[in-house]
Amino acid sequence: MISNKKYFVALVNSSKACQFTTYYHYSKQPFRQAKLNLGVFNKETQQLVGVMQWGRSFSKDIKLERYIKEDIDINQYFELNRFCMAENEGKNSESQALSLGIKYIKKYHPEIKLLVSYSGRREGKYGYIYQATNWEYLGYFLSNAFWNIDGIEKHTLTVQQEFQKHKKANEDLKSYLNRTHSYAVQTWTKQFIYIQRLDKHLSPAIDPLPYPKPSNEFPIKTKEIIYCNGAIPDIKTEEKEAPLFFFEEDEPLFTPHALRRQARRERGEKIHIGTRNSVAQYDLSGKLETTYLNMTEAAKAGYHYDGIKTASKNNTVYKNKFFRLYPMNKIPLNNIELNYFCIINEKMFFKAKDVAEEFHISRQAVYASKKRQGKFINGCAVIWGNL
Repeated sequence: MISNKKYFVALVNSSKACQFTTYYHYSKQPFRQAKLNLGVFNKETQQLVGVMQWGRSFSKDIKLERYIKEDIDINQYFELNRFCMAENEGKNSESQALSLGIKYIKKYHPEIKLLVSYSGRREGKYGYIYQATNWEYLGYFLSNAFWNIDGIEKHTLTVQQEFQKHKKANEDLKSYLNRTHSYAVQTWTKQFIYIQRLDKHLSPAIDPLPYPKPSNEFPIKTKEIIYCNGAIPDIKTEEKEAPLFFFEEDEPLFTPHALRRQARRERGEKIHIGTRNSVAQYDLSGKLETTYLNMTEAAKAGYHYDGIKTASKNNTVYKNKFFRLYPMNKIPLNNIELNYFCIINEKMFFKAKDVAEEFHISRQAVYASKKRQGKFINGCAVIWGNL
């Protein structure tokens, strides 16, 4: 167990984590794609008092070279997508919980080499919990993800979801906000970038900067768009008692798969990371060249997860190779049948017409080149297929 005098952290299932973050996180939006849901429990009461949802970036084209100089696979980093504590926890509870979360990842997820997180949605949010736990600060970017709607802070995901649900036909966002609210302002704020290098062989992309403070990074808000600027209403909300989330033996906080996986980690057994599929690499004739145990092994050889996945799904060439994904217990085929017209510049063509349009020549010229098995088309090397 990873613990200190007051708290311990343990796995919770996605449903429990999302239920907690929906209530306590400022965005009211859980992160359902989390790779690791960690619960923070009070040791004395056994009550769940915090949740950390670790996963990947919202952006599919995340570039890790923004954070470190070395090339690592996307499966070797975590981003802290959601983190919240119950409102009645103490002042230093967040930094204590975050420290325990890092220790948990170091022990049970040794494949993770880098942690990334952000702070700064409004004045006063400079990332003090990251500073207290020795993260490195790499500057900031500007984000327009936060709104003030009738005096309540909302994330842009929440605003867009409400808009799509309640808008009238042909109504744009501004018209919708003016119809349904008195005050709506979208703000651009500095989002401070913090990293934690779990692998000290990694190098920060830039020399870490002094921690941001009100004295050297002011203001956080840089721009705003006012959609409607009426009087902010006196919002009356019904007082609700904060829900309690207990760590009870008869409550299914953990999935059976998560329990088995955790037990294997505690026994020191090797856990395959990334996809459960092995990766078979073929040359342009369809002959098997090598097999990688998983995506991470393929990444070490210089191939990217998205490139392999797309090539395998669409039967296309990636870095002058073909790829197929196989379940771990299935032996890859030694040869695969490739049905294509030709390959030029690593691009596969299925019709002579497509080649003619691409290289601005006649179809007759393309067929003539194929008939004599010409090695070039318009100066580009060509590999002829069987169509």
